[in-house]
Amino acid sequence: MEAFGDWRLMLDHRRIDAAVIATPPGAQAEIVATALAIGLPVFAEKPLALALDQAVSLAAATGPLANVIEVKGARIWGISAPSRASTLMSYVGIDDGTIDYVAEIKGSLKIGKYMPGTLVPVVEEARIFEDQPEYALIFSWHIAEELIPKLRNQGYRGRFIVPLPIPHLV
Repeated sequence: MEAFGDWRLMLDHRRIDAAVIATPPGAQAEIVATALAIGLPVFAEKPLALALDQAVSLAAATGPLANVIEVKGARIWGISAPSRASTLMSYVGIDDGTIDYVAEIKGSLKIGKYMPGTLVPVVEEARIFEDQPEYALIFSWHIAEELIPKLRNQGYRGRFIVPLPIPHLV
């Protein structure tokens, strides 16, 4: 693995598939805009920008098929708790500051516990239909096409985040 002393050098290297940006808020806007400009999917902590001009620049950079989610004030829940969810959460740094809960099907032995290595509680899936968070992060991304219609039919009205293989919103 190569190490870079400057994020610009890393992005210029072009052997990366996506950008996970975890910097102090004042530094994020420039890095997010640069990563988007070269076509990388971006996952960034909130807030994406501290000033209106930064937010406008980011909005212009994202275009109609944005891979950027501005979540300031929005609630994000995880859907399902397979072991791959723990790996993704650990690798990307998703914790209770990013998502509120992970919803699991009724009867799961994971309900009432926490996602490994985090303080993110696992709750019964019915809560997502009651609370209606703005975003649901699909941790079983390999079956997202099956899960999304089922969750819609059960009454979920928010947007879905499918993190892999290419991060996108549904």
